Amino acid sequence: DTHRVTHTQCNSHTVTSQGKLKRMIQYLAEYYTYSVNGNNKKGGLIALAACVIGLQQDSYRHLHLIVPPVLKCFKCAV
Repeated sequence: DTHRVTHTQCNSHTVTSQGKLKRMIQYLAEYYTYSVNGNNKKGGLIALAACVIGLQQDSYRHLHLIVPPVLKCFKCAV
């Protein structure tokens, strides 16, 4: 479902859609990947991966939002 929503928002190319997409990525990062619960972190990473798949060629525009939470999860795993 995350893939579908991301793909739909990305393809509409409106300012409102891009804002919704940005807020969705920030929400996933803040409430899931930054969680102290390991299962929430894993779910957040899977959801961020689905976002990148949904973004397809436009994923480079949102890497500044997606990469930091992923790297933080690697740091916590050590």
